[in-house]
Amino acid sequence: MQTVEAVRGVAALPEVVANTVTDPDQVRGWLTDVVGAGADEVRCETDLPDVAVDWPGGRALFTITGSGAGASRVVLRLTWSGGEDSATRVLDALADRVEENLTTG
Repeated sequence: MQTVEAVRGVAALPEVVANTVTDPDQVRGWLTDVVGAGADEVRCETDLPDVAVDWPGGRALFTITGSGAGASRVVLRLTWSGGEDSATRVLDALADRVEENLTTG
């Protein structure tokens, strides 16, 4: 296993981002597609600003903080057997899901 890190801005409040990370109904749309885990295999532990997400093949630790004007800064430390760009792909998928939720909700 390797650990990779990525940082990304997300155009939503930290609470909205954290809710998307921990919502079992949404995890399939942004995490499991990237890491190949089943949605029922994912477990979350929240102690904001940190959210830990575990599955049989790895672990993702998100640190979600406000960055002004209703936006967030998300730092992801991803440990699993995926490639170097996997943390960036996870954050991009998360940001896309948050945006979908805000546009449809």
